[in-house]
Amino acid sequence: MNKFYSKELYKVFSVSGARILIQLLVGFLSSKAIAFFIGIAGMGAVGLVRSFISFFNNFLLLGTQNGIVSSLASQKKIKNEEIFIVSLFWLFLFFSTLISIIFFIFFDDINQYFFVNQIKNKWSVFLFTISIPFQAMSLLFNSVLNGKSQYKKVASIGMITNVLALVFSVFLMSKYKLQGAIIGLIITSVIMFVISTYYFLKIYSFKIFFKPFQFVKQEIFPLLNYSLMSLVSIVMSFAFSYYVRIKIVDEFSLEYAGYYEAVLRISGFYMIFINTFVSFYYLPELAKCSSRQDVISLTKEYYKSIIPIFCIGLIILLLGIDFFIPFFFNKSFLVITPFVKYQVILDLMKAICLILGIRFFAFGKTKGFLLTEIFSFAINFILFVIAMRFFDFRGVWYSQIVSSFLYFFALIISFKIYFKKNNLF
Repeated sequence: MNKFYSKELYKVFSVSGARILIQLLVGFLSSKAIAFFIGIAGMGAVGLVRSFISFFNNFLLLGTQNGIVSSLASQKKIKNEEIFIVSLFWLFLFFSTLISIIFFIFFDDINQYFFVNQIKNKWSVFLFTISIPFQAMSLLFNSVLNGKSQYKKVASIGMITNVLALVFSVFLMSKYKLQGAIIGLIITSVIMFVISTYYFLKIYSFKIFFKPFQFVKQEIFPLLNYSLMSLVSIVMSFAFSYYVRIKIVDEFSLEYAGYYEAVLRISGFYMIFINTFVSFYYLPELAKCSSRQDVISLTKEYYKSIIPIFCIGLIILLLGIDFFIPFFFNKSFLVITPFVKYQVILDLMKAICLILGIRFFAFGKTKGFLLTEIFSFAINFILFVIAMRFFDFRGVWYSQIVSSFLYFFALIISFKIYFKKNNLF
């Protein structure tokens, strides 16, 4: 504990604590509201829309967020900061507007395949279409603020957005049930845009957007190096996630998709902690490592300090599962109890793999990342198809648990080959 409090790990938890607590509280209240107003099947429909919006959020900046943050944090990489930001603004505004138009033209097909025709309100279609550019700009402004080390502003944007989105969503659900929940998800991007623009304009003048447009290729093209790994992961995650959800709806029902979404929501409550530690502490610390021993030492620290605490939390959850499920939702959701237990095993494996997987980002090893990611998703897909035939709904978790074990060994082998081949560390 002395080691924990004396290091940056504690600072990360302190700075992120308020934001995490707000996210947990909002997630809890949102889950209760969904369970009360629209039920299990409604939760399944909301899960489909939420997953699609999440994909859009990651896709709209083409996976360049980390590159934007890095470029602005290290000012040597860019000659003129304002021109760099304006170039990105017009580039992503054009791209997101194009996506918005395509979305509107092919909405009927998108609604049928991705949302199983759950979006029935014309206002939802209209809001979804116009919200896409707003979401892209808010993500860009957040990345800029992050790159300028405006962590409190970034945290404030997240907290205020979450609270306001919750208020609007609960009100809309109480009035319009499922369609209200969907509209609530969509308007979150508009709320985030307004708040992020407010904080952005506290640092930069609105006048910078009226400067002559200059596409600085030498500064923007390097961002594509960051986007390759991110986009591959984003697209494959989205494809597999949607295939699983649609398969559940086809094989069973929308209600079972609601069970799956409920399990993922519980998972999200505790995974936020470990994801925060890895993203904000272990990723930059790994990037600083100059020897193999440093990498091993940091990895051991993660397994000795974070994983045991994580396991204690999971054990508490399992012991009190009959209390926690009605607490998060209501008693009608107790049917998901065995599936939560499977998800706990899966998340433990994910946590064990996480520190190994981020090494690719820390060391910038695109090839190794792509090979292991493609292997992981291919195995996941094959095992999922097989498991669904033999184990029905439980196969959703059986396949992912087995593939996580195989992914873990693939990561170990990959880095052994990498260290030996390059004579590094």
